[in-house]
Order: sequence, then structure tokens, then C-alpha cells
Amino acid sequence: MKKNILGIIILLAVFYLSGSLAQAMGQAVEKPIKTVDVNKDGKPDVSYYGDVKTTARIEADTNYDGQPDVIVNTKEGKFQSAEIDADYDGSFDTTITDANQFKQWINMNRPGFKQTLGKSDWSLMPPDFLGHEITR
Repeated sequence: MKKNILGIIILLAVFYLSGSLAQAMGQAVEKPIKTVDVNKDGKPDVSYYGDVKTTARIEADTNYDGQPDVIVNTKEGKFQSAEIDADYDGSFDTTITDANQFKQWINMNRPGFKQTLGKSDWSLMPPDFLGHEITR
């Protein structure tokens, strides 16, 4: 019995030292390189993922419920597609593969996110958006 308890303590220590269970299982835990608080409630509404040179994916919570409802995918910094949960039911029901069409959709449906999502070239780090709280 003492060996079982000691084994559990050692296992828990390994998970703790590794940073997380996901990392211990070989799965990377991805953290955003930058977040933007569009409505200034102290919670990130847009999260940018990638490295210091290129933004690879952008996730946005456009109805402020804490769940992403717009995901922008890029390849080598160029817009590839946007997945949209237009009715906020948790399922992405619209995919847009044209950058200009996505910009039009943003302008018509989520104008408050035009500055944070309306780019077609993501080859550089996301800029500091004027009027938005930025966390790094």
C-alpha cells in the first residue's frame, strides 16, 4: 500500500514538473502570442497564435461568451480561410476562403472586429491596435 501511495506521489510530481498532463503526454499546450480585449472587460476577445514572425491562426469571441466563434487560418502569413459559428451554437457552420469576402463579412456582421480580424496578410506580428487593451 505504501508503494502505491509513493508511486502516485511520484507520478503527480512528474506531471507537475512537466508543466501539465498534456505536455507529459507529448501534446503541446499552445498559448497565444498576443490577445486583444475588444470590449475592454478584462477578458481576451481575439487571440493570435504563431511565432514571432508569422501569425498562423486567429481566434475571436465576437459575442463575448468566452468561446471562439471565428477562426482565421493562415499559411505562411497569408489568409487561407475563416471558419464562422454565425449562430453561436458551438458549431462552425460557415467557411470563407476568399480574404476579400471575409473582410466584407466582417464589415457587415462584426464591424467592431474589423481592425483585429480584417487583414489578408498576417506575415508580421499583429500590430498594437489603437483603442484596444493589449496583453502579451
